[in-house]
Amino acid sequence: RSEILDLLFKPKYGASLQMLKVEIGGDTQSTDGAEASHMHSNDDLDCDRGYEFWLLREAKKRNPSLLTSALAWGAPGWISDAVFPQGYYSQANIQYHVKWL
Repeated sequence: RSEILDLLFKPKYGASLQMLKVEIGGDTQSTDGAEASHMHSNDDLDCDRGYEFWLLREAKKRNPSLLTSALAWGAPGWISDAVFPQGYYSQANIQYHVKWL
């Protein structure tokens, strides 16, 4: 696994990727399956779920100047429930994404 990561992210070695974009998991069926959310409720936060943060850390170890970005394809169901009825375009979802950062 380490050798593959080296081939992908080490500068002037292998692919030498300069950018990595990951999915912000939302416990929803999205691009390549259901990616774990960093928040399963409004008062829950665990950034070690899923593989995204691990991959970002490993890539940055190999290339500290690597550009990174993230994209959400969905959000957990609690974003749009009785407590947060505004849905996807709500303050709850904004806070959800800010906490991911």
